[in-house]
Amino acid sequence: MNTYPITELEDGTTFSDHLFLDEKFQLLDKEVPFSDAMKKALAAWDFRVVLSDGNAKPPEHEDEDAPEGEGASHAPQQEIPQNVNYESVDLENLLGLPHVEQPKEPEPPEPPTEVPDLPVLEKNISVNDLDDLFGSLDAPLDVSAPEAETAAPETKADSAPAQAEDSDASDIPETKADDASETLSATPAFDAEADEEKLSQTRAFYNEYLDYIDTVFKSYTQTKTLEIQPLAQKIDELTVFIKENQRYLLRIMPTDEAKNKHFLVNHSMRSTVLALIIGITLKLPAEKLTDLGVASLLHEIGQIRLPPQLYMTDRPLSDEEKGKMAAHPILSYNILKENQFPLSIQIATLEHHEREDGTGYPRKLTGEKISAFAKIISVACSFEAITAPRQFREARTPYEALLDILKNNEQQYDQIVLKALIHSLSLFPIGAFVRLANGQTAQVIDINPGHPKNPVVKVVGEASEYETDDSDHKIVRVLNAQESEALKD
Repeated sequence: MNTYPITELEDGTTFSDHLFLDEKFQLLDKEVPFSDAMKKALAAWDFRVVLSDGNAKPPEHEDEDAPEGEGASHAPQQEIPQNVNYESVDLENLLGLPHVEQPKEPEPPEPPTEVPDLPVLEKNISVNDLDDLFGSLDAPLDVSAPEAETAAPETKADSAPAQAEDSDASDIPETKADDASETLSATPAFDAEADEEKLSQTRAFYNEYLDYIDTVFKSYTQTKTLEIQPLAQKIDELTVFIKENQRYLLRIMPTDEAKNKHFLVNHSMRSTVLALIIGITLKLPAEKLTDLGVASLLHEIGQIRLPPQLYMTDRPLSDEEKGKMAAHPILSYNILKENQFPLSIQIATLEHHEREDGTGYPRKLTGEKISAFAKIISVACSFEAITAPRQFREARTPYEALLDILKNNEQQYDQIVLKALIHSLSLFPIGAFVRLANGQTAQVIDINPGHPKNPVVKVVGEASEYETDDSDHKIVRVLNAQESEALKD
């Protein structure tokens, strides 16, 4: 075939035989004129030549003032545009077809211009107010495991139509009673040296995972690709570690590493740990814990496609900036879709800012339409955001974060997931310093399954640990941030 550079073809040039884009794709029938619109479209797609077995016939010019000796078939050299958006190319012009008006499809809703702020307490809440806040959550949470070789239990959490083909990928067992209400057996003598060594080992493991997440995010910014298999393997390792070291992982506060790592890295790590703890409490099967962990680790990756000043700012965002930030779940969803992640993981990233009462974003879904993974990540993400320091505000204590979430539970968060969080962390989360009714100061070091208001504590300055109760060892106050820091020092 003869080769014809498109920059040398004039508007109206015809060919004595069919014109091809390559050896198989026919572009024009013979004698059909080549147009400038087609030339522009081909240049935008970075095509530089066309092919034909025939000869090119330039259009006849009526311009009698053309300089003598200058060939009429040669158009002036044109600069090929390099930054044209190919999605804007008119296919009808490209193929030389008559324009046909197509019915307009309804445009998708714009991302919301306002993103709801995290709930903030108007005043401190005393421990005596807890009964009103705790309500039905005081009842033991059923965390019984599903029977082996049986289908996953159905739940309203996965009724989103988009997940119909994968609807059981993130179901939460919705049950009511368990033997978790039994009290802990007598705790062994507390070994302060062994405890500190274990905490140090856990912190080292935690920081290794921070480095891994940092590598994943940096690699994506450079290659625009993600692979699920290595991520799934890392999540499986993390899940095993959490099951064995939960009490130590929850004592690692964000201030330990926040100064040295990117905000998204810290947030993704802590949210993933919390989401997996909730999933473990709910006795999710191993494969679902893996998908939940992957979704949680990547739920904010869409922010990478936004200007850094939106999420790294040292001031509160304006309404316009909040509107731009509200697009990040859609961006996360698109990234995972482009990289062929399972549908349940895609949907979880898309819906992690949806709320039970329909006040979330980007689609304002109500509870029965939100996927179970998204419900879990929503609670984990909110708790992490309240307890982590940001450039424009101080971190709040885990206790205050739980109270904030409890105050809004009926409006924003799924009851089963919220119960799992409370029973996983206790109402006085691991790591919190508290004052007891007998005047002693203690640190919460473990949960008390079935009794979220009575965790296991270690008295400051003593080598002993025990379960709190509703008498002398009752927790009467949580120390504020300044008091807690003073004890740490």
